Amino acid sequence: MAGRDDDANPFAAPESDLEPGIFTPTSDKRVEYANFGQRLIAAIVDNVILQIVGRTIGAGIGAANESMNLEPLVILAISIPIGMGMAWLYEALQESSEAQATLGKRMMGIIVTDMSGQRLSFGQATARYFAKIISWMTCLIGYIIQPFTEQRQALHDIIAKTLVVKA
Repeated sequence: MAGRDDDANPFAAPESDLEPGIFTPTSDKRVEYANFGQRLIAAIVDNVILQIVGRTIGAGIGAANESMNLEPLVILAISIPIGMGMAWLYEALQESSEAQATLGKRMMGIIVTDMSGQRLSFGQATARYFAKIISWMTCLIGYIIQPFTEQRQALHDIIAKTLVVKA
């Protein structure tokens, strides 16, 4: 959109061909929300992918450590931020991309949108990723509530104002 005030903002939500508001409960268009099983399988697939990449990176760190002989705490201080950053970027970059989904979600035919059906900005995808920490801290209740909410939102979706719908 020409003339938008936030054109220079790299975290602004990207433009979309979708009509604003199509995902609101008052819309005439029927939306199919992703179910718990689809989301669970997508999460498992994404975690397997992250484990494979993480173990490969870990093997590289281990090989580098052979010549440097680092203390175990130093290795942790390197590995934990790399792992967290990798998982954050994996989710946030893919969910804010044109695909609107991680590889696991694509496999399950589901996408992540904002409340009006628009593609997420990188900032909103980041907020959704870090809000998952709260879903975990509630002894997974933040995930378990998903089938019982009106728009099938987990706690992190409610916090980040996002929806997971069938593509």
